[in-house]
Amino acid sequence: LRGVPPDSFVYTNIMKAFSKLGNPEKAIVAYDTMVASGIHPSIYAYNAALLACEKSKRIDKAQQILQNVQQFNVKPSLYFYTTVMNLYSRTDQWEKAIDTFDEIKKSGMKADLKVYTALITAYGQGGKWRDAITVFQQALASQKPDVVLFGSVISACASSAQWKHAIILLSRMKAAGVMPDLLCYNAALNACAKASMWEPALSLMTSMVAQGIRPDVYSFNSCIAACCRGSEIDKAINLLTEMRSKGVRPDGITYGTIISSCDTNLLPHKALHAFAEMRRDEIRHDY
Repeated sequence: LRGVPPDSFVYTNIMKAFSKLGNPEKAIVAYDTMVASGIHPSIYAYNAALLACEKSKRIDKAQQILQNVQQFNVKPSLYFYTTVMNLYSRTDQWEKAIDTFDEIKKSGMKADLKVYTALITAYGQGGKWRDAITVFQQALASQKPDVVLFGSVISACASSAQWKHAIILLSRMKAAGVMPDLLCYNAALNACAKASMWEPALSLMTSMVAQGIRPDVYSFNSCIAACCRGSEIDKAINLLTEMRSKGVRPDGITYGTIISSCDTNLLPHKALHAFAEMRRDEIRHDY
């Protein structure tokens, strides 16, 4: 309102609006303006500021906000802690995300689904897939799982090439009444690719199509990588043909994987053919 000085509530909504519009840096500027004006932020304002830091990966500003919270003796909310955990994970500081979870336990707060998901994501980034599965089991004891929780633990398994666990978790999703989405399937396909397991990867592609999920370039790239690493070059080339027929445009990773595999397996003619197709599609790849 004109003539009414802004308060913490007003600044909170301004920060939320900027973040939703894809301008988290402007949200951070609004936070700085609020503090410079002598307005003490509420926990909701801190939450909005931290969310902006997460979206912009501004760990430096987030640390300043954390210091402000401690300075003004503001009691952090569960949402606050969750945002901090997500921020640490997004900036490759997964160990600090786990430390933040310990702070939640010390505060006496009970973890919710989003907290468990953030913790699983942190363990996945650290390559600690067993810990991720343990936390997943703990979450199931008190929470109704959703597709995001399952996706996080499947991704954690994928980061360590644990393809069997990833596929089992996909099956558990259906048993729990949670339908896998494209991200869940892609995470499982990534696990198969890392483990060079082309047969399970192709089976997953068949399953996702049967479920009505349209594979994207990431899905095909993972399957192609699994085939190439398993020395099934012809199957990889067939997948390239299939993705084109389904309207999925190959990218530099698609062609780079096939060409490199052809070179490794001493198939120069197939490598040259793939290179010619890449040139025809006007796709660049940095070797």
